[in-house]
Amino acid sequence: MMSKIYLAYGSNMSVEQMAHRCPEAKLLEVSVLPGFRLAFTGAPNRSYATIQKDDTRQVPVLLWEISQTDEASLDRYEDYPNFYEKAEIELNGQTVMYYYMVKQYGLGLPSEEYYNIIAAAYDKFDFDKTILERALKESQNVIKS
Repeated sequence: MMSKIYLAYGSNMSVEQMAHRCPEAKLLEVSVLPGFRLAFTGAPNRSYATIQKDDTRQVPVLLWEISQTDEASLDRYEDYPNFYEKAEIELNGQTVMYYYMVKQYGLGLPSEEYYNIIAAAYDKFDFDKTILERALKESQNVIKS
């Protein structure tokens, strides 16, 4: 069985959600992805996490080992390739796969429930919560203007 390393930065950092969505997934590593920023994009009041290139920022991430079955499940959940695209990047000496939102969506606000799932993962893994709060604030500023 071929496995991949999947980089999660949003709601898929929830161990509970991943256990349900990807029963064969194994948490490999807690890490940080340099050169990217966290953002919420999509509809103005129904946005989801994505990462965007930014040399001045970094994003806390989890690395999961996933099976082909798990990847197919994630593809459905992420509405790949309509809503999210896939790419690969080198991190900590290994090639990892991640999803990112397609370009035509602007910044918007996530639902409170969705945001709280990500916030709980930040707490659980002791990530710097100002990164998450900054992404939300940047969306709020765009919505206000």
